[in-house]
Amino acid sequence: MLKLKITMGTLILASSCLGLGPEAPARSLFNLMTMKDPHNFQESIELLEDSAETYTIEDVLALPEDAWRLNQKESLNFGFVDKAIWVRFSIYNPNQESVDRFLALRYPQQNHVHFFEFDDNTLIQHDHIGDRVPFSERDINSRNYVFQVAIPAGKTRTYYLRLEGETIQIPLQLSTREYYLNRQEEEILSWGLYFGIVTVMVLYNLILSLKLKERSYPLYSAYITSYVLLQASMSGFAYQHLWPRSPHWGNISTAVFLGLTTAFLGLFIQSFLETKQRNSLIDKIVMVTVGLGFLQCALSFVVPFGNIVRVGILLAMVASLVYMTATVFALAQRSRSAQYFALAFGLFLVGVLAYGAQSLGLVAVNSFTKNGVTLGSAAEVILLSLALGDKLDRRQKKARREIEFLNDSLKATISEIEQRVEEKTRHIASVMNHIKQGIFTILPGLQIERYYSLHLAEILENKDIAGKNPMDLFFRKTDLSPDELVTIESVLIGSLGESNLNFQMNECHLPSNIKLNEKHLNLSWQSIDNEDEETEKIMVVVRDITELRKLEEQSEEQKKELKIIGTLIRASTDRCHSFFTQGIRFLEQNLSTIANHPTYNDSALKSVFINYHTFKASARDFDFKNLVNSLHQAESLCSRIRDDRKLWNQTEMTRDLEQIKEIFSDYARINYEVLGRNMERIAVFNKASIEAGLQLFIELDPSTREKFKELHSEFKQSYFDDARDIFKPIWAQARKLARSLNKPEPEIHSEIEEVWLSDDTSMTIQSVFSHLIRNSLDHGIEPADERESIGKASQGQLFFSLKEVHGLILIDFSDDGKGLNLRKIRDLAMKRGLCSSSLTDPYLIAELIFVDGLSSNQDNVTEISGRGVGMSAVRSIIESQGGSCQISLKGVPNEDGYVAFQFEIHLPQHRLSQMAA
Repeated sequence: MLKLKITMGTLILASSCLGLGPEAPARSLFNLMTMKDPHNFQESIELLEDSAETYTIEDVLALPEDAWRLNQKESLNFGFVDKAIWVRFSIYNPNQESVDRFLALRYPQQNHVHFFEFDDNTLIQHDHIGDRVPFSERDINSRNYVFQVAIPAGKTRTYYLRLEGETIQIPLQLSTREYYLNRQEEEILSWGLYFGIVTVMVLYNLILSLKLKERSYPLYSAYITSYVLLQASMSGFAYQHLWPRSPHWGNISTAVFLGLTTAFLGLFIQSFLETKQRNSLIDKIVMVTVGLGFLQCALSFVVPFGNIVRVGILLAMVASLVYMTATVFALAQRSRSAQYFALAFGLFLVGVLAYGAQSLGLVAVNSFTKNGVTLGSAAEVILLSLALGDKLDRRQKKARREIEFLNDSLKATISEIEQRVEEKTRHIASVMNHIKQGIFTILPGLQIERYYSLHLAEILENKDIAGKNPMDLFFRKTDLSPDELVTIESVLIGSLGESNLNFQMNECHLPSNIKLNEKHLNLSWQSIDNEDEETEKIMVVVRDITELRKLEEQSEEQKKELKIIGTLIRASTDRCHSFFTQGIRFLEQNLSTIANHPTYNDSALKSVFINYHTFKASARDFDFKNLVNSLHQAESLCSRIRDDRKLWNQTEMTRDLEQIKEIFSDYARINYEVLGRNMERIAVFNKASIEAGLQLFIELDPSTREKFKELHSEFKQSYFDDARDIFKPIWAQARKLARSLNKPEPEIHSEIEEVWLSDDTSMTIQSVFSHLIRNSLDHGIEPADERESIGKASQGQLFFSLKEVHGLILIDFSDDGKGLNLRKIRDLAMKRGLCSSSLTDPYLIAELIFVDGLSSNQDNVTEISGRGVGMSAVRSIIESQGGSCQISLKGVPNEDGYVAFQFEIHLPQHRLSQMAA
């Protein structure tokens, strides 16, 4: 132990001159007469936090009393800290004789521990130990930090401890020498039992791995070894017995073994639970955690311990959840191995999470958080060893069952052919000629035996089979890849004439389903062994499952159609008809545009892009996912062409369009043919008749007109749309879109007069607002937390009005979002050469949002927005109907460049609609 040897006179003189030393006992004074054996000091001791880690004992003694605080907690767990902690308490001995005690700090992972003992004003002992101090400096050979104190009769001694480390816990205990030694003996016995169990399991699994050549056993041994070394390092036994002269290694070894434990456990789970065969995504996630475990292990040598061990603990907790998820997947597939592992790993996971929470300072230290991992890991080691043994036993039983099955299948034939070989030949030939399965056997040298089923020749459409190489005759003509063909050939060569264990271990690499020409075939593989348990030949059973596969495909098509039907019936007949009518127009326009422009053309690309974007918005409102995905793919090609016009390719664009048409036609077929909906709105009059009828109604005198009011109303509803009804599905889609963007549903303020609209005008408004609503919710209205931080309600606001004035439909639309970022819009326009730095008029800058390809959100292109097409599409659609769309700014830009705005839309009212109103 590193000690300061100072004479008593020198100490007294120094204390008197400097004004140091406790003139009176600390506030936390303990009486030996009332203290239990042992006595835990967690409560009522005084604490001082040294954030800069610079205080010396002289500095501490000079501090005022109010610098100390009295602890009232049951346990002292500071978790990960970047400061030193000072502890102070006094002990009074009222006895008539001196008392010797052991003061133990029962937390081995402490970098530096300074112990000071004062008798009145005199420093009589200063010890410095820790896991960064050579172990030989300790007076008492213990994994914990133990100090021997002697309190004379009638005396009070004051003690100071300075604790420094990445993690700090203060489980202080005062006990008699006999109690401590007995307790230490019990701990050594229990830990020895634990280490003994683990060591036996490691040796047991290593021996099995040498005999069985099974990958799970050495990986499990590596995991157990890493984990037991981690336990030894954390408990202090490793530093005490394995590397007492290496403080640096003793400090970082915990992080190193933590990373190795995480990595080897992941590799063991991958092998034991066969994650690659069960779920490729889970397997990849497991391998990522394995890689992170090895990376954390390597970084332990260069990254500070406090940082890397935090990362290691969090990684271990996350990895535990990942590994348990893999176990749940295996359990769902009724894996017996997973049942063992779930029980074993569940016990271990509870301990890991408890210890991790304790280490991060989330929960108090108690016997469960300290020892739960050890107990859980011991149970885990035993259960997983049993699981490995059970897996081996089941594999052997499976092999025996396969052999018994083969023997039972051949027993009847063998009993009939024992006397004459010719009789045996006739019987086998009869079986092979009538069984409706393709059966053949492969001999060493990769030759097909001369006995094979007649049905095999029908499947292969080849009668010249005997003696042929199955690779040339059969497998190389299938859909198997070159790598798979090499694997099959290697497995067959490596199994024939060798131990049947070779075939059993590699059977998983042989295909079970292949495609030969247009036939879907199912393969079963079975080794036929001799008395020396060597694979004499391999039997292959081929079943033609083409018809079964067709039935499965038909079933999938029916499921797909039912899903589409469910989507369609949620929308009205008229709304669906409007969508399909609009879709046909968009597709025909794009087909004509692409066909008429073999080379790049700006207006052609803009027209195609806008049609796709508008069509996709309408399809998303109906939740037509396949159509939305196909349109998004076509949009992406248009976006790439806009950036590089050399990419204009009529063939590729036509192929995208044909794919969209195919999907669109499927939806239309189901709507009109399967659901039996009308191809158009029921109408028995042409426009001239409708106009004449409405004019006649207008010219009637008021009393006569009142008689035919109901007839007029039904007539009007048959041919025109009430503007109020049009916006009901638009607002419903707005709420649905808000939920998909993880935003609260907007509050909608609408003022809509009674205006009757023609089909064309209705479809125009629906198309326009599919863009405007998305623009508001995706770009304008902020996320709830951002709105609340600036004093807005979490729920966004949409403002809308529609009225008819002198034959024009006037629409105003705005939101209470952050507005337009004029500064950003101008910068983007300048980069594209659309304006110069001299452009300062806010209105002209705002008008730039209608330029094709200009988006203030172009760095975040999503399926919903960001391509710079929506606003261009809005103006194009409105102007194509003879209307206009303008922006009205509300106020001036704020310091960030944002300004509130409003869309003002004017659409001409159809003459018939005016007459209907």
